[in-house]
Amino acid sequence: MKRLFIFATSLLLVVSCGQKSAKTTNEPTPAPEPEVEVATGPTAPAAPTVPTVYSNAYDGFTNVRQAATTKSPVLAKLHNGYEGAEILGVEGNWTKVNLNGVIGYVSSAYVQDTPTIPVHIDAKSIIGNWSYLEGGHVMIEYSIYDDGMWLLYNDNFCEGAIVEVGKWHLEESSIVLTKTYDFALYEAAHSTTRLEVDLTTNTATDGDCTYNLTKIGWSKAEHNSAKKAFKQYIK
Repeated sequence: MKRLFIFATSLLLVVSCGQKSAKTTNEPTPAPEPEVEVATGPTAPAAPTVPTVYSNAYDGFTNVRQAATTKSPVLAKLHNGYEGAEILGVEGNWTKVNLNGVIGYVSSAYVQDTPTIPVHIDAKSIIGNWSYLEGGHVMIEYSIYDDGMWLLYNDNFCEGAIVEVGKWHLEESSIVLTKTYDFALYEAAHSTTRLEVDLTTNTATDGDCTYNLTKIGWSKAEHNSAKKAFKQYIK
């Protein structure tokens, strides 16, 4: 009798566990939570897969010529910015490139192996004298030349004289002036000044002064004489 009671108890436990197990296995599996997309910001241009050069010309673009000489016809223009040209070889001071299927040569002096800042203004439109006036009198004047050279005239120095010289280049809508010599200090001096240009009003500002563009300033002979005298300081 005692054995029968133990057997019956054991049987009830097995049935009970089986029912619990069945309940557990029959419960629905919860649905997976939806994946949340993470927003990403703008990405930099992908690195080129072939050796590439980019224009760093002061006026915003480098000519792609048919042959390795400045007398050769221009086939295309490699503009400053993120667009590069594939390097096909180097011949002396020239680099042979493939620019969107156009095969030609660029001057190695006006290219580099990293992207540059794009240019949004035409270099021809900023050539001339940028003058700061007081009472109609020129107090400060930047002379911007088409060969990448600039001079600064200041009326407060030695009763009016050239006080700074250097090189310029374009970035976006600005003229960036790199000073190479300071005559007030009588020494080489390397610093930069940025003129933000507004061609709708033909004005530029350095944050302190507003300059007006004048195509007619010094005579051509005066400009040629000044450039000849100060070109040795443009280094």
